[in-house]
Amino acid sequence: MSTGAKATVIKEYIRDSIPHVVYQDKIIPDNETAKRLAISKSYADSLERALSISLNKINQVTKVNAELKARVQLKPVESTNNLVYQDKWLKLQYNNDSNLVAVNYDVGLNVARYSDRRWFLGKQTNYVDVYSDDPRVTIKGLQTFTIQEKKQRPFGVGIQLGYGVIQQDNQLKTTPYVGIGLNLNLFNF
Repeated sequence: MSTGAKATVIKEYIRDSIPHVVYQDKIIPDNETAKRLAISKSYADSLERALSISLNKINQVTKVNAELKARVQLKPVESTNNLVYQDKWLKLQYNNDSNLVAVNYDVGLNVARYSDRRWFLGKQTNYVDVYSDDPRVTIKGLQTFTIQEKKQRPFGVGIQLGYGVIQQDNQLKTTPYVGIGLNLNLFNF
């Protein structure tokens, strides 16, 4: 894994006129070196400064680089010297007297994480699908990592409480039981 490399693009597609870019998620062990390699030392350092916490406490990072490209037609506003453009996401106002442009942009980036297998017993691969609500926005890159989950072990040793069956005076009796035993975890809650 190279230092600070962008996540690998798996596919690009358009759905409902919205461009999507799918990246392969980086699932890494929970250690500082792996985190710095996944996103770059400079970005890791800036995260620590901005959040005022150690990188060791961060378990997931996603940095999306995007670009808005728009060509718009400004229209004059009656009884003023101003020009405006407005749509669902973007509002531009140009004041001809002061030569000032006011820009308001409602940025909406969607990041969806999911896992998939090519076949039933195949290796599970993790993906990150990134898109904007505004079709004029192009996703230019992604830096990401997710800490690998610790797998639950099916067997364990633990304290057991319950009732046991004993033979006393040639009869089977139930009695409270406290002890240490081997567990098989069928499900966790």
